[in-house]
Amino acid sequence: MGLENQKHCEDEIDLFEIFEKLWKRKKVIFSITILGTLIATLVAFTIPKQYTSESSIVVINIDTSKSLSLDGESLYILSKINFPILPILNSKDLAEKVLKKNNISLDSQEFVKNHLRLEQDKKRDSSENKNENIKISISWYDPDTAKKLNQDYLVELKNTVNQNLNQFLTELENQYQKRLELLNLEYKKAQEEKDELKIELLKKQIEKISSGYSLIELFKNNKNNFVEIVNSPSHPTSPSKPKKALIISVGFL
Repeated sequence: MGLENQKHCEDEIDLFEIFEKLWKRKKVIFSITILGTLIATLVAFTIPKQYTSESSIVVINIDTSKSLSLDGESLYILSKINFPILPILNSKDLAEKVLKKNNISLDSQEFVKNHLRLEQDKKRDSSENKNENIKISISWYDPDTAKKLNQDYLVELKNTVNQNLNQFLTELENQYQKRLELLNLEYKKAQEEKDELKIELLKKQIEKISSGYSLIELFKNNKNNFVEIVNSPSHPTSPSKPKKALIISVGFL
C-alpha cells in the first residue's frame, strides 16, 4: 500500500509548483497577452466594414405525387417544373450578371464565397406544402450597395427561372406538337380502316396530349409565381463585419 500511495503522489499534478513557474514568467506572459491583444485590436479596426442586406423568398414546388388525379402526361410536366433553385443562386452566371449590373470588378466565385450566404429553411408545412423558404444575405462595403446587390439578385433569379421555364415548356410544346401530328395521321388512317379499337385508343392518347397542352399554357401564364419574395432586401444600419469583440477576445486569449 505504501508503494502505491507514493506512486500516486508522484503522479499528482503540483498546482502550486505550476503557479510558481508561471509567476516567475509573469512578465513574459503579460507581454505576450498585451501584444496579442494589440495585434487583434489593430486587425479588428483595420479590416474594412461590411454591411449585410437580407431578404427571403419562397420557391413554389408543385405536388407530383401519384395520389393526384392527373394523367401521366401532366405528372411528367409537373415533375420537370420543380427544378432546384439553390444551384441557380450559387451559380457563377447569376453572380456575374449582378456584378456587371453594378459595375463591380470582382471574380464571381469570390463574390459567392465571401459575400453571399444562403440559408434554406428545412421546416415545411405538415400538410401538402412542399415549398422551400430561402434566406439570402449579401454583404458589401456600404449599406446602399449591399441592398442594391440583393435587389438585383432577386430580379436576376426570377429572370433566370423564367428563362429556364420558357425553354423547357417550348421544347415540350414542340414535342407534343410532333406527337399530336403523328397521332392525328394514325387516327385518320384508323377511321379509313374502320378500326374501332384503334380509334378509341388513339382518342385517349390525343386527350392526354391535350391535357398536357392545357397544363403548359397554365404554367406559361403563371410563370412569374414560382418564386415569391416574402421579405424585400433590408437596408443595413450597422456593420455586420468585422466582429471586433470576437477578434479582440481571441487575441487576448
